Amino acid sequence: MKSTSRYLFLLFTAVTLAAAAPASADLVAADDFDDADATLLDGKAADVGGNWRVTQGGDSLAVQGGALDTTGGGRTAYLDFAEGKVLGAGELLTMEVTTLSPSGNNFFSGGYAGFSFFQGDDGSEVMFIGDTGGGEFWGIDQAVVGSTTLSSNNDPEATAVFTYAFDSGDYSLSIDGVTELSGTGTPNLAVDRFRFVNGNGGDLIMDSLSVDISTQVPEPASVCLLAVAAAGLAFAAKRRAA
Repeated sequence: MKSTSRYLFLLFTAVTLAAAAPASADLVAADDFDDADATLLDGKAADVGGNWRVTQGGDSLAVQGGALDTTGGGRTAYLDFAEGKVLGAGELLTMEVTTLSPSGNNFFSGGYAGFSFFQGDDGSEVMFIGDTGGGEFWGIDQAVVGSTTLSSNNDPEATAVFTYAFDSGDYSLSIDGVTELSGTGTPNLAVDRFRFVNGNGGDLIMDSLSVDISTQVPEPASVCLLAVAAAGLAFAAKRRAA
């Protein structure tokens, strides 16, 4: 009887901790571009993550006024996650990016401009968030959704928050606190780097960026199942004691 009681105590403790434990989060990429004006992005250390690697337009892409403005030509730059972090099982990716309106309101134009995540190398883009070039609205593209998915929001001055759950493929995109897109896409995309890009027909101004990876808390249904199992064991133990 004593061993059963001890087991039940441990089980109930585990249920309580599972219900109460918060998700842990690691910031893996971030930059607020508070560097001196005219600081070239290529090779610049991010606030969190590796050094920026500019593969297109690097000779003139520089911080100005605490932001990064791609106006003037096509730009491409990558930022590897801190300490070689790779999104994996049980984890949630969250990107928050603040954008400003470029001159001529050219974010949502005839071209493309936005933010991507890559899996393994610079050639493996699996998520794109921004102006996809297939419609002049905030949207999501690449393997995560299978085909271009567009919202009805085309505000160039915004705080965009994108989330992706590794295990389920669940994703969401909110603009200024309003969920614009959500659904279930392709799971198990092990991303390890961020990129921003624009073509000659589209521009963007990135004011700040943060990407974190958090451990997902147990689903409420899972906690309930643990509680039911514990209650059943308690009832069985009580009957045996009687």
